[in-house]
Amino acid sequence: MNARRLSAVALLIVLWGAMLSACAPPSLPGAGPGAEVGRGNALFDQQDYAAALEAYTAAAAQLPDSPEVVYNQGVTHYALGDYGEAERLFRQVDRTAQDLGLVAAARYNLGNSKFQQGMAQRESNVQQALSALQASVAFYQGALELTPDDREAARNIEVVRLAIKDILDQLQEQQAQSEVAEQLRDLQQRQEEVAARSAQLANEPPPEAARSEALRQLREEQQQISEETAAAAQQLDKQAGSAQPSGTPSPSGVPEAGDERRQEALQKLQDAQSQQGQAADRLEGQEPQSAATHQRAAAEDIAEALRALHDPNGAGTAGAPQAQDQQQEGEAQGAQGQPEQPVPDTLAQNQQPQDATAAQILDKERRDRAAREQLQRGTLPRTPPVEKNW
Repeated sequence: MNARRLSAVALLIVLWGAMLSACAPPSLPGAGPGAEVGRGNALFDQQDYAAALEAYTAAAAQLPDSPEVVYNQGVTHYALGDYGEAERLFRQVDRTAQDLGLVAAARYNLGNSKFQQGMAQRESNVQQALSALQASVAFYQGALELTPDDREAARNIEVVRLAIKDILDQLQEQQAQSEVAEQLRDLQQRQEEVAARSAQLANEPPPEAARSEALRQLREEQQQISEETAAAAQQLDKQAGSAQPSGTPSPSGVPEAGDERRQEALQKLQDAQSQQGQAADRLEGQEPQSAATHQRAAAEDIAEALRALHDPNGAGTAGAPQAQDQQQEGEAQGAQGQPEQPVPDTLAQNQQPQDATAAQILDKERRDRAAREQLQRGTLPRTPPVEKNW
């Protein structure tokens, strides 16, 4: 059996699948397994994966113990996007094949299958996504144990680890934003309570001595709320800076939805601080009714900041990065005459230390850009076919 690898790039993950020669003629009814595999291979080259799977399945009925046929079934399920079934079949090859080259290819493709499953789960079940991605790395390492010179497996390990890091960074960012939201809910409640007390003081004034003391206490509480609002805004601003370093555009050139919402929330918190400052001044001037007006406005601004952070129509800060889908013209041709797909830019931006200098940040940006360009320039070589005769 002649087999060669199938290229299918997804975040640099390339499926190297063994397939039989595409030159085999169509089989006749009752044809032997070799003819069925040849027919399946020809159909696969035509990207008629469903028909190719039927041919491979017919061959498997005649050769139930052939890991090569099972492998080709796995390759086809992968091409159809059925990554769970592809994983099951590649595991079977890993257990039963005697050809170490085929075992290495099965492990490589197991890494691809687990990667695809993990990326599909990154929004619905983060823990399962991380588990699948970690298993993907282990399978690539298993392939490298048998084929130490497999540069694609080594490079895929790097990419999967970057994907894992990106998810962990997003989880950390989500947790930090959740903490800020909790602070804002508390501040909103306290701001509303202070506004109610200011209004009550204006509508039911106590004796002069008691009134002066009440105004003083209200002013101190208002100043404390204002300081905590400023601290929450600073924390939110720090998150925005960590998620997207200053001067670094998003891949599409358009600000991310999460960045826009953070900026809107920051603006609302700045508005709240302005209202809080005016409320403190009114309390200082013994104008509790006017202070209550500003305090209610500050509470509403804080509520608006919360709504901006949890905009149900937004993309959400926990979303995984999108792969670049634009196809490059004139790329090197694959073994089946198919153009190479562009390498998505998946390198995550690492958070810079708070005291990092501008030179350090720029140096890091240059290194990241050089790494991206190196990955994008490289074309992935093809492995020699696997021979098998029945």
